[in-house]
Amino acid sequence: MAKVFISDTYLTNIADAIRVKNNTNTTYTPAQMVTAINSLSLEQHLPVRIEIIQSEHQTIKVIPTVNPITINGNTTVNLPTINLNATVVPDEGYTAGTLNQSLANAEWGSTVTFSATEAVEQEGILNIVMTASINRVFIEIEIQATAIDGYTNATTCRIVPYVNNNAVEVHDSFAMVNIDSLEKDETYSSSGHTIDTGTLHAVSGDIIKFSLINLATQTEVTSAIVNVP
Repeated sequence: MAKVFISDTYLTNIADAIRVKNNTNTTYTPAQMVTAINSLSLEQHLPVRIEIIQSEHQTIKVIPTVNPITINGNTTVNLPTINLNATVVPDEGYTAGTLNQSLANAEWGSTVTFSATEAVEQEGILNIVMTASINRVFIEIEIQATAIDGYTNATTCRIVPYVNNNAVEVHDSFAMVNIDSLEKDETYSSSGHTIDTGTLHAVSGDIIKFSLINLATQTEVTSAIVNVP
């Protein structure tokens, strides 16, 4: 092994730095310095300042990991490095936003800020039930919608009657159904959709199907059937 000459001042400076960190008056031989440096509680003296900007419906967590000082040979001292492991944990019913970190490679004494874009409420399923009842010649339609497993956007539907499988044009005052945006487990009810069999040109023995069409997707959401007595 090659011999390397190191000044007393260099070794004293290293020892002084150790004593400042561990708050002791211990003296060290060069062979003892590596062990002393590795035993320092560097996690309590992080080389960077961490700032976390929290937002609604999610929590940002940052776990710092400090790698200890190492000494290569007799002359090279590698300063400790820090890894910042950050995650965003969403509240139930939400999808976490995108994590943002102000500095990719933080330098000693710098401030690293963590934030996240807005958490998004998970879209639920809109469960719609439609019933049709007939009293003599008057038919009444009732609609109930419930948001399941999350928030649902406003939905516009149209009631389309079919008499013996033939579509019948009806006025918007009867046909249009505007379902409000709903929170999870919230319910919307719509009644007052009343029409007479004469308007539908239906007679005794006819079968009338009322189809509820989602206008945005042009698909049938649900349906109800009545028999004209």
